[in-house]
Amino acid sequence: MIQALHAGLLAAFAGFAGLIAYKLLTGQIDLGDLASHEADGRSAPERLQAVIASAGGAGAYAWMVLSAQAAAASPLTSLPDAPAWLLVGVGASHAVYLAGKLAAPPAKEG
Repeated sequence: MIQALHAGLLAAFAGFAGLIAYKLLTGQIDLGDLASHEADGRSAPERLQAVIASAGGAGAYAWMVLSAQAAAASPLTSLPDAPAWLLVGVGASHAVYLAGKLAAPPAKEG
């Protein structure tokens, strides 16, 4: 029963990942606003660094989980704790993002 549930969840996540990849490749999901403001197209480096830090943090944690699983004699029963440097790094990145949002001039309408 548990193995069937595990396989089903894995298949669902793989399906979601495939759907997102398909939509990215066909242009149905636009990534143009990741590094710019939506309203006027100005560059937004604070937004880009937040995306990079979030993706890097997620990748680093995934690597830690896979390494812990490879080193374990049996399947993991819980996820490892995230190290402080990872939490501080991602948190600081998002603080920079929020500071950039507060310091940015308001977008011109019209």
